Amino acid sequence: MRLQCTLMALLLAGSAMAGDVTFKISNMHCGGCANKVKTILNATEAVSNIDVNLETKLVKVTFDDSKTTAKKLQKALKEGKYEAEVSQEAFAPTSAHNKQAQVADEANLPVYDSNVTLEIPNMRCGGCARRVKNTLNTTEAVGKIDIDLQTKLVKVNYNEKKTSPSAMIALLKEAKFEASQAK
Repeated sequence: MRLQCTLMALLLAGSAMAGDVTFKISNMHCGGCANKVKTILNATEAVSNIDVNLETKLVKVTFDDSKTTAKKLQKALKEGKYEAEVSQEAFAPTSAHNKQAQVADEANLPVYDSNVTLEIPNMRCGGCARRVKNTLNTTEAVGKIDIDLQTKLVKVNYNEKKTSPSAMIALLKEAKFEASQAK
């Protein structure tokens, strides 16, 4: 109750506060969908940042809660034909790499200690993104893979003792993807 009163006092005083909400959008399938979701959310001046993860179908939105609410943003998405539900899933778990290294050490597994960003200009849809991920996952030297279909960038966490960016690029080229290391 005390927190609600404090928040109400700040709002009445005209102080803008940033709100965060993560939506799970089950029918967001491709880069086109992600762009449309961003367009819908950016139609309100209250949104300051939008992060989209097509693989998990999560969209994290930062907004000025003195101008809008999570429910209004959700309603706008639903009006745009997107099935948006507020999600409690973490958008980007920050402790995943540390936990992975600890588990790997305990089980004597490879540690994914290096990162590279690959640019794949002919990755055009969700199907391409899955093929890229499946291709890279053919080697145990690759750990986490983050794909941004809009920018056509793939961030790969890997074990540098077992593979290299040039080896990953060669694998992707075999799968008919034009891959290069991002600058």
